[in-house]
Amino acid sequence: MRAPSAARLLALLAPLTLIAVAIAQLWPGLSADLSPPISWDHGSHFGKAALVWDELLPWLRGWTDRVEAGVPQHTLYTPTGTIWILLFRLFTPHLEWHQTYALAFVGFRALVSLSVYRLARVAGAGRIGAVAAGLLMLADWGDHSEGGWFYDVLFGVWPMALAMSVFFLGLADLLAFLDGGRRAQGARAMALLGIALFSHQASLLALGAIGPALLVSRAVEQPHLRRDVARLTSVFIVAGLVACWWMLPMFAHTAWMDDHGQLYRSAPDIGARFLDGTGILNGGPWVGPLTGLGLLMGVLTRGHRRVLAVGALIAMLIATPAWLLQLDMVRWLPPLGRIVFPRMMMIAKPLLFALAGCVVHDLVARVTPMLSRTWSTWRGRVSLALTIALCAPFLADAPETLARVLITREATYTSTLPDWEDRRATWAWLRAQPSSPFFRVLHFDQSTHLPQAAPAFSGHPGLVHGVLVGEAFRNTPDTLDPDALRAINVRYVVATSLPGELRRAAHEVQRFGDQRVFELEGWTGAVVVDASTGARADVTNLERERVVFDPRIASTGHTAREVIVRRAFAPGWRAYANGRELTITPEPVPGSARLRLMRVEVPEGASRVELRYGALFFPTAMGILLTLIGVLAIALYAAWPRVPGRHRARVIALRDRIWDRVPLRVRDNAHRIVIALPFLAIALAMLRAASGHHFAYDLEHARVSIRHDDGRTELCTDHPPDDDGWQCASAPHVSIRRTSQIVDGWFRGCITAHPPPSGTLVIEWPEAPLRGALRVGAGISDETHAGGFGAPLEMSVVIDDAERARLVIPNGREWVQQDVETRGGTHALRIEIDAEDPNRRWLCFDAISR
Repeated sequence: MRAPSAARLLALLAPLTLIAVAIAQLWPGLSADLSPPISWDHGSHFGKAALVWDELLPWLRGWTDRVEAGVPQHTLYTPTGTIWILLFRLFTPHLEWHQTYALAFVGFRALVSLSVYRLARVAGAGRIGAVAAGLLMLADWGDHSEGGWFYDVLFGVWPMALAMSVFFLGLADLLAFLDGGRRAQGARAMALLGIALFSHQASLLALGAIGPALLVSRAVEQPHLRRDVARLTSVFIVAGLVACWWMLPMFAHTAWMDDHGQLYRSAPDIGARFLDGTGILNGGPWVGPLTGLGLLMGVLTRGHRRVLAVGALIAMLIATPAWLLQLDMVRWLPPLGRIVFPRMMMIAKPLLFALAGCVVHDLVARVTPMLSRTWSTWRGRVSLALTIALCAPFLADAPETLARVLITREATYTSTLPDWEDRRATWAWLRAQPSSPFFRVLHFDQSTHLPQAAPAFSGHPGLVHGVLVGEAFRNTPDTLDPDALRAINVRYVVATSLPGELRRAAHEVQRFGDQRVFELEGWTGAVVVDASTGARADVTNLERERVVFDPRIASTGHTAREVIVRRAFAPGWRAYANGRELTITPEPVPGSARLRLMRVEVPEGASRVELRYGALFFPTAMGILLTLIGVLAIALYAAWPRVPGRHRARVIALRDRIWDRVPLRVRDNAHRIVIALPFLAIALAMLRAASGHHFAYDLEHARVSIRHDDGRTELCTDHPPDDDGWQCASAPHVSIRRTSQIVDGWFRGCITAHPPPSGTLVIEWPEAPLRGALRVGAGISDETHAGGFGAPLEMSVVIDDAERARLVIPNGREWVQQDVETRGGTHALRIEIDAEDPNRRWLCFDAISR
């Protein structure tokens, strides 16, 4: 009995070591009354968990009016981070929310290391090598969008790392399942990969990197893939079914998904950082050779190591998009433009660390027999003791160095945040304010995203200036314009000091340390107003997913024919009056580049109008059904041996009858067909994207000119240095070229141009090949827009001297697009660009005729 118990303790020692190191890294906060890291995104995550606990249980998903101007919570962004926190909340209801978050976060950090430990074990490493891999994962300093301490802890962007941890746990079981075929491993792989796909869109990218690596590696090592393809297909299909509850509604709302494109790493840069260790761990030059040796040995070694090595190489190649630009892959596959490319390193690095752990295992396996033989004699023991004594002076600083590399970490915790208690006092004061009349609170803070926790603890809807993190809904205010804020019921502004636009529009009413509360002058609590007069309509019910109002305006005695409902427009909102559905259209808010409220047409004679929010029925219902089918499939697969033999025989007979109906040639090549289908789908998508005429790739046939205000027309015939395109002599900065820009977070291939200092920039194609429709889109580069302030640009589309469309491009993160019906044939197409305030802003636009 003692031997098994000792073996179990020894087996637990390795993972317990990793858990202990994860705790030690966060001990400064844990020892200070369970204080979590609080910099940047952390406040958004634990605030959202508290909000879901209050409003959205048990469904987790739905509309909340307490964030921004309203958002569909957990529809576009994964709920897994929230679920993780809520699991800890179930066992710590007596703690404050930030304390629960501290425990959940240390649990996440432990899971990150344990997933790499498990992956290294499956790849062939022993416990020592696997522990080394887990420690490398914990010691990884990382970089922006690349995971590690910097991104997960300091920036607080950890839900993707959580998803990757679950993914790698599932991958480990999948690799073991392919070799051994054990049913328990297959069921776990289905469940874990399904949860990973449920947890973040990046899991699809991880699957896209690892899947081909797995097939290529197995194909090289064995001639027959039929069995592997069957097992892979069953696991991937069931995992996909499990993820449908979130995936299908997310894909249905993809037009409303916010993007955050970033392109700033090149392949040589990654290679240099890889060799010196700065980009992998920041732990010194020894890290690069260790992971590099693991990668090299993985490629040259048969088995699971090769899968991890090829997968890491694919992920690193995708993380460096320069070659994608050179091949112009964004034109062929536009969805590639939505990838945050550096995040692919969050897929590559765990694989590299697992391979490094395998290298450590190989070294230990080679050295251990030598040490055992030396230790077996008294001379050997003496020589070892002398060797250690001679080396001791050189290792005097080793414990301190090891602690600095592995454990000592700088972070801001709630216990060390100077204004943490001031913020809590501010939230408590806001909670004490009456909820009627309705109002929102603007939290202005450019140093942290902690204000995004305010709605959960202040009890009142809150919005922030800047990108909404922890969600991906693109219809948010992102403005400091006083009139725009009044249009969405903002009453209070919480800030240490007001920005220039608000200084003359608000006055201070309360202060808690550095946190000051200002009241916006002229604010209004009207939730529904007449679109023509601005008069308030009487709201009889104001609920989270339901608004009921009387369109008869009491102050004027008339009935509004169109009203503005001051909640964000989103798919899922429906309006009804007199038993029939009404039309809801997006209503722009002057002063906000992105926000669209709801405009409702009211029929004559209506005395009661009701708006209800409900998730889109088909994708939501289908997602729930498919997820239930996936969970049932896992349960049946795991319990299959316990099913009575007669029932199993019937199912097998039914399967054989169905399979016998499939043509013999298809049956014999089923595994090849399954392998070819993803590549065929990609090829068809590329053909679809490249179809039609892209005018961004037809600049050589364009004629560019500036139509000055005095009537003169100046042809732009110069060419920019080292570039194709056109340049204007009188205004050299007005250059028109085909480049790649990030607009509204989405990487796009387009024509870029500065508006001229005066007059109108004209780009025309005298003989443009048009078809049935012309799709025109434009936006200002994310690198040069003025944060949503300033006059917009205007772009007119003129076909055969007739204006067919006019696009107003706001000076903010927004891509404006319109489809224009055209007659097929050759026509004169002219694009006219004008701006009241030209500044130096890159306008990115494209026109595609299909």
